[in-house]
Amino acid sequence: MAWNPSPKVADCREIARKWGFNKVIIIALENDKGQGTAVSYGKTKKMCADAARLSGVAFEAVFNSYDGQEGFDEWLNNERRREQTRKEVTHE
Repeated sequence: MAWNPSPKVADCREIARKWGFNKVIIIALENDKGQGTAVSYGKTKKMCADAARLSGVAFEAVFNSYDGQEGFDEWLNNERRREQTRKEVTHE
């Protein structure tokens, strides 16, 4: 497993340990602000990459169901820009 020191990833890692799963995805929403985040964990490097891809798909699906809420479009565009920047930095 590639170690990620992020506190959010540590929370996922702890849930995986306690619940006996090898992948965990958490989607957190702040509906009245049009904000949210997704975080994932995988036991191995491959599982981590799989969970990260799945968390992106799940996150997009959840927020697509909120389309039209105040602030949603701006927030989603910002998230997409952040994801593109992350891919450019990590060369995915």
